[in-house]
Amino acid sequence: MPVRNWEQPAVESEQPLSGSHGWADLRALPTLPSVLFHFLGLVGDQTVTAQKLAEFIWKDPALLARALPLLDEGGEQAGGDQGALLRGIASLSRERIRHLAFTTPLLRSFEPFRTASYAVTFWERSFLCATATQAAADSLELPHAERYYAAGLLHDIGYLVVLQQRPQLLPAILQQWAVRPSCLLEIEEELMGIDHCRLGLQTAARLGLPEWLFPAIAAHHAPQQESDWMARLTAVGGAFANFQGVDLFPRRSLSRAARERELHEILLLLLPKLADSDRKRLLTAVETAVRPIRDGIREFMAEWQMAVTSCVQPRFTPFGGNRQSLPAIA
Repeated sequence: MPVRNWEQPAVESEQPLSGSHGWADLRALPTLPSVLFHFLGLVGDQTVTAQKLAEFIWKDPALLARALPLLDEGGEQAGGDQGALLRGIASLSRERIRHLAFTTPLLRSFEPFRTASYAVTFWERSFLCATATQAAADSLELPHAERYYAAGLLHDIGYLVVLQQRPQLLPAILQQWAVRPSCLLEIEEELMGIDHCRLGLQTAARLGLPEWLFPAIAAHHAPQQESDWMARLTAVGGAFANFQGVDLFPRRSLSRAARERELHEILLLLLPKLADSDRKRLLTAVETAVRPIRDGIREFMAEWQMAVTSCVQPRFTPFGGNRQSLPAIA
C-alpha cells in the first residue's frame, strides 16, 4: 500500500476484533493453495531436513505467523543473535510442524477469480517488503535484523483477514481510493468499520504474535522521524515495494520516475540523520537483496497461474494421494 498521511498519529488497538465490525476471529491466518500444497509435500517427505522446512515457513506470512508463537511457548529467545528465529523454527519437532501444516487454512479468495489476484499480490508484496526491510536494517547495522524481516512479512496481515473473510470489499476500497488517494485508512474505516492496520494489530494479539511486531503492523502508514525503528523501516520496505510496482492497489498513473522521487522523499523524511551517501548505500543494499527475490517470485507466480487454470486447485497432490486428503478451505 502507498505510504501516506505522515501527519496522522499511529493507530491503537481499542475495539475488539469481533462484534460491531463483523470480523470473526481467526484461529490461523490462511495461505495460498499452491503454497500450502507444496508445504504439505515437504512435510510428508522424510528426506527434507528441518532446516529446509524452516526456510519454507520463513517465506510465507501465514506459516510464519503460526510458527512464531510456538517459539515463545517453547521458551525460545526469539530475535536473539542473527539467525535465532530461523534456528528456533528449525528446532520445532516434526510433529509440531506437521500439525502446523495440516491446520493452516486455504485462502478462500482463491475461488472467486476476480479477487484472486489480490491474494497473489499480497504474498508477493509481503515477501518483497520483508527482504527490503531486513536489508535496510542490515545496512544500518541494527541488532536483530531477522525481526525486521518478520515485520515486513507480517505488517499487512489485516489485509489477509479481509482476503479470507470479505474479499469483495477490496475492489470497493480500490474504487474509492482512486478518487481519494490520501484517505486510504479513512476509506477502510467507512467501508469495513476498521482499517487494515488496527485489524492486523488486533489479529496479531489474538494469534499470540510477539509484541515487537506490533509497531510495524500498527504504524506502517503513519511513521514519524521519532517512531520505532520497526515502524520506520517497514514503511521504507513498503515504499520500496511500491517503487518496484508491487502494490495491492497499484497507482498506474505514476511513472517510475515519480515513484523513485517518492521513495527518496520517504527515506529523507524517516531517516533524516543519514548522510546522502548513506541513504544511497542503503538503497543499493535493498536493491541488491531484492533482485534475486523478484526472479524467484516470477517462477512462483507462473506456477500459481497454472494452478488457477485448473479451476479449483493445483493438480499437484502431496504424498501421491487424492485431493480429498487435502485440508478443507476453512
